[in-house]
This record gives sequence, C-alpha cells and structure tokens, in this order.
Amino acid sequence: MSEIVDMELVRRLTKKDGKSKVERCLKLSEEVGELAAAVLSETNSPGCEYKTLDRDDVLQEVADVLIMDHSMVAHYGFTDEEVRNKFLEKCAKWERVVEMKP
Repeated sequence: MSEIVDMELVRRLTKKDGKSKVERCLKLSEEVGELAAAVLSETNSPGCEYKTLDRDDVLQEVADVLIMDHSMVAHYGFTDEEVRNKFLEKCAKWERVVEMKP
C-alpha cells in the first residue's frame, strides 16, 4: 500500500492493541488535533506562539496520524487493492478540482 508504512507491522500491532473501531477512530481524531496544534505553533499562528513546536514536532504528529490512519485500514480489513482504488478515485476528484482553479 505504501512504501512509507510497514502494513504488516501495523496489522500486527492493531490486532494486539485491542481498541474498538470507535476508540481507534477517536484516537485518529486526537492525533489529527495534535497535528493541527503542532502546525499552528510551528507557523506562529496567533495564540500559539508560546508552544514553541517546530518542524520535527509536525513530523512526529504526521507519523502518529499515519499510524492511526493505517490502523483503521487494518482494523477494517481493507485490502491494499481496495485502498489503492479508493485513493486513486479520490485523487482524481481532487485533481479535477485543482485543475479548475485559475
């Protein structure tokens, strides 16, 4: 599925950790929130300057999001082919939208 993510490792850890689908989805949401906070801090957004998070913190949160994202794939048992087909479908839609921009 991805050269970045070791899906066999993710599948093994997903099976062992025992989170439900709801818990896993909430954990993904939590990680996305932490990524947002890191980006806000790293870009010195108003009200976030005090956090002093940097590019490495953003990378750490991106990794956490990828882990939980792929854990959802593993938990639902989606095949690489299913994910790839849906991924390509969604990217094609995104590409159409982007190409409409001036």
